[in-house]
Amino acid sequence: MNLLKDKKFLITSLSSVVIIAVIIGIGYYGSSFFFDRGGEDTGEENDDDIGCLVMLPEEYCRSGKTIKYLDHDAVGFSLPEGIEIYAPFDGAFFEDRVIDDGGGEPITLRDFSHVRFGIPGTSSFVFLVAKHSQIAKNGDGVTAGQTVATFNVPEEPFSETSNSNFIVYTIDYDLQSLFK
Repeated sequence: MNLLKDKKFLITSLSSVVIIAVIIGIGYYGSSFFFDRGGEDTGEENDDDIGCLVMLPEEYCRSGKTIKYLDHDAVGFSLPEGIEIYAPFDGAFFEDRVIDDGGGEPITLRDFSHVRFGIPGTSSFVFLVAKHSQIAKNGDGVTAGQTVATFNVPEEPFSETSNSNFIVYTIDYDLQSLFK
């Protein structure tokens, strides 16, 4: 009888472990059907239509794909030379000469490649990473839709995995609100 009780205990224990493992597996892998885990930048295009970026002309505004850039959710584009870049909202235009790479080490930029659009009186910013020729000056007030720069193709993409040469990300601002 003792052997029979031990077998029941062993079978019950193993069954319980298998059931728990199945539940955990379904919970972890099944959740990706319902939640975006915000994975790494794989360079693959999204099937999602994220909309039209208000900072670009109509013919290019829908060509972006969601990526990660400096640990931020971002949208990357691969654009041709000479496209106008528009201010996303009424605010201020800033050229950044030094940026934080997310690891605490500041990076000094060699050319015009990093722009911030800010809303006065808030901590909200829209960042643009793109080689460009300035039209607006550093610190200028800008209005939504105003042409602030023209795009220049960099020698190398800013995100090699997605081949993006034009990247937009935000801090304390809803990235999706930049798309119509």
